[in-house]
Amino acid sequence: IKQKGVWESFPAFSPDGRTLYFTAAREVQIPGELQQSQYNLLKVSFDPETGTIGPDVETVVDAASMGKSLTFPKPSFDGKYLMYTLCDYGTFSIWHHESDLWLLDLETGETRPLDEVNSPDTDSYHNWSSNSRWFVFSSRRDDGAYTRPYIAHFDENGVAGKPFMLPQRDPVNYYRKLYRSYNVPEFVTGPVPLDRIRAQKLIDAPERVPFGFRWSD
Repeated sequence: IKQKGVWESFPAFSPDGRTLYFTAAREVQIPGELQQSQYNLLKVSFDPETGTIGPDVETVVDAASMGKSLTFPKPSFDGKYLMYTLCDYGTFSIWHHESDLWLLDLETGETRPLDEVNSPDTDSYHNWSSNSRWFVFSSRRDDGAYTRPYIAHFDENGVAGKPFMLPQRDPVNYYRKLYRSYNVPEFVTGPVPLDRIRAQKLIDAPERVPFGFRWSD
């Protein structure tokens, strides 16, 4: 799928491992043409048994035709939806105040902005819970400077509930005094016992080796 003159980014597998989603944009000169860098959502078939990528690449969402750039494609674990972020250009949507979350219905192909949760400021990185009924996302809606984690329910009809900030014992003082950003929030079910040295060896190995690691059950 690698093409000359095209940049590819943000790979994400479907839950069954048989479809690979990714973003792609026409190569431009950086930094002079950065604002012309706009990524679309593409997909290609994948055989998890052999590790073989299919021959045909399909455009799923033509964000460039909307004057936008697409980042962070994340299929829901039930395989029904795919959430992504739209910003004006590039791939670093957390720095774009116009960034919003969008939802793609994988059965109908219809896509829409997630108006139920979007704010006038940045709404960017996101991730699904393992049952596809919740999602967490990063937002700068509070002060425009620091990214904080918000959580929202997602019902069986594809409608999101009102988002709420990650609870804390004393949320007012905690978030006002914490001069750090939650840029990449993820759901986990417990501690992640990852041996980084072993993981690097498996990733660099010439043969395909079962890794035995999942983000969620």
